[in-house]
Amino acid sequence: MKADKSTAYTRQYVQPVLFNRAGVVDIPKQTENVAADVQMARDWKRGTIDETSIKRSGTEKGFQQ
Repeated sequence: MKADKSTAYTRQYVQPVLFNRAGVVDIPKQTENVAADVQMARDWKRGTIDETSIKRSGTEKGFQQ
């Protein structure tokens, strides 16, 4: 469904497009990046990230026991 919308959008507008706040955006390229991110999230297994190696500050630290 999202791919259909991006295809329709790219037919109407020349890519990449200069948007006022976001800058230059290439919708087809961004769609490829999003598809890769979705696949990465699907492949992720719980417990595979070593939380001790991630440096977080302030409210990002979360609850400490």
